[in-house]
Amino acid sequence: MKFSADRNIISGMRDAVDGEVPDVPPFSVIVDGTQDISGNEQQSICVRYVDKDFNVQEEFLGFYQAQSTTGADLSRLIEDALRRLNLPLTHLRGLAFDGAANMAGCVRGVQAILREKQPKALFVHCGAHCVNLAAKESCDVSTMLRNALYTINEVGRLFAESLKFREKFAELCVCENESPKKLRPLCPTRWTVRLQAVDAALDRYDEVLSTVEELGAGSTHVAARAAGLHAQLRKKSTLLALHMARVVLAPLDRLNRAAQGSRCTVSQLMSSVRLTKELLQAERDNADHTIQGLLRKVEASSCDAPMTLPRQKRVPARFAGAGEQHHAEDLPQYLREQLLLAIDSACTQLSDRFDQEGVREHGKVEKALLSSLNVKELDQLFQESPWREDISVAYLAPQLQVLFKNNRL
Repeated sequence: MKFSADRNIISGMRDAVDGEVPDVPPFSVIVDGTQDISGNEQQSICVRYVDKDFNVQEEFLGFYQAQSTTGADLSRLIEDALRRLNLPLTHLRGLAFDGAANMAGCVRGVQAILREKQPKALFVHCGAHCVNLAAKESCDVSTMLRNALYTINEVGRLFAESLKFREKFAELCVCENESPKKLRPLCPTRWTVRLQAVDAALDRYDEVLSTVEELGAGSTHVAARAAGLHAQLRKKSTLLALHMARVVLAPLDRLNRAAQGSRCTVSQLMSSVRLTKELLQAERDNADHTIQGLLRKVEASSCDAPMTLPRQKRVPARFAGAGEQHHAEDLPQYLREQLLLAIDSACTQLSDRFDQEGVREHGKVEKALLSSLNVKELDQLFQESPWREDISVAYLAPQLQVLFKNNRL
């Protein structure tokens, strides 16, 4: 009865959405997939369009069970969902998926298959998702940062699972006249949690260290986990790595929040990306000073396991050639190299992930609508655009001139 009622409710919602969507709208499709509790692949499908009052609307069409996750099957599923709601592909103008190969692939991905049938439907990889992937990759490229973040993730999981951990942590915070904070794991699907998890651990690092030390003295399975975490957290290298990770994550977190703004335009997004890369480059130029400051801060902490220069691996000659191999000569140089690895990876990831055809074409339309361009300039701007047939340059140019003249934009 319950599942039948749920299906009836969802069907009624879908019919209501069908009535709300205009008759012939240019629209975009937003699709994301996940597995339900029984392990079946479910695809959520939404449409985005502009109503008659020029307000942007997003409507959830429903969950659709996919037989497989191949690009061909998913594209057929999307077409079937649109066909049932009388939304023809001739009016499809945008596609928004994640960056997985079955969705974003240029040959057999969903976007490639749908664009073959409707070339005007441009694919855009979600900006916030791109930033989240850049943050993950930039921290994973450095083993030092990756291991420290994994440790904090385990602390967050233990905090969520163990009532004894939470009670002891709160007790220690009260004794130090500090307000207890919620320790978070590094959730891969929540895009702004990564920096929050690091900040929460750094703000109450001494209390976290004391908590896992006391719990580790017990005899339960929680004690075994706590003892392992204490062995990692007492290392000065772990504390230093968290501070280094924060240098990279803080600008990316601000970019992520900007990308999720409901009024964020394409030009604003790309401007934020450029500014973030400039901030990261400034951190790169100032890496020596940053490392020295962090070393002084860590030396004054309560961590008692000293830092040493890790053993340098020697690459086999058949891979490295006959040249002399580079190895860090001291600890500050090694730390600087680890920080630069993360910063360079973040900059490269941002450049690669935001270099999208869909973003460039949307930027052209935005420029046209926010600038008082003449017919020749508009014609040149849309000369190779897939939306060239949708835009009447001869009508648009005088309308823009009147709009900008009357409103003095």
